[in-house]
Amino acid sequence: MRWRKVIGLALLGAVVAQKRFEGMIVYQMKLEGAAAAQLEGYIRSQNPDRMTIYYRGNKSRTDMGERSVILDLDSQKVILIQHNLKTFTVSPLPKADTATQNPKITKTEEKSKILGHVVEKYIAELPTPLGSFPIEIWVAPDLIVAPDLTRRSSLTRGAGVPGLPLRIVSEFPGMEVRMVMTSTKIVEGPPEASLFRVPEGYKEDLSLQLDLGR
Repeated sequence: MRWRKVIGLALLGAVVAQKRFEGMIVYQMKLEGAAAAQLEGYIRSQNPDRMTIYYRGNKSRTDMGERSVILDLDSQKVILIQHNLKTFTVSPLPKADTATQNPKITKTEEKSKILGHVVEKYIAELPTPLGSFPIEIWVAPDLIVAPDLTRRSSLTRGAGVPGLPLRIVSEFPGMEVRMVMTSTKIVEGPPEASLFRVPEGYKEDLSLQLDLGR
């Protein structure tokens, strides 16, 4: 009977260790490389220099400038909100085989620490028309959310990494510049449920409804 108790305690410990993260992570973007100064204006116009991601249960919300994207695994919906226009669009969640690029992933031996969390370095090779190019993903294995939320994140580009990324380094093919996204703040605790709903007074824009892998 004693061995059953030992196994039971071990399983309980594993469950506790894999408790899902609920909270907020803020990322800051920085450009590096010889061409960073020349391309900064254009790249920043396409990519806001600050990104905030909220996680609650099977939902995530990503805020980028005037735009918010809510992924809801329970209802299998994705909601795009344009705050400057006070409009929103609801679409089916993309199918798993069409939502991501399925990059090749390699775990390295490198480790570091970001905001008190140990992070492990992965290399994901993304397929592009110009050939594959690598991105570095520094993952905190102690920060776990629903795997499908991680894989669908714009940060990981489809990479199924075990944990949340706290630093992402993306190379631009054919350019001497790279974009570095680094977590600058982590707040643990369930975000307000209202963050995962469309704000009152916003109107649905049916003209922009997306067909994402229906």
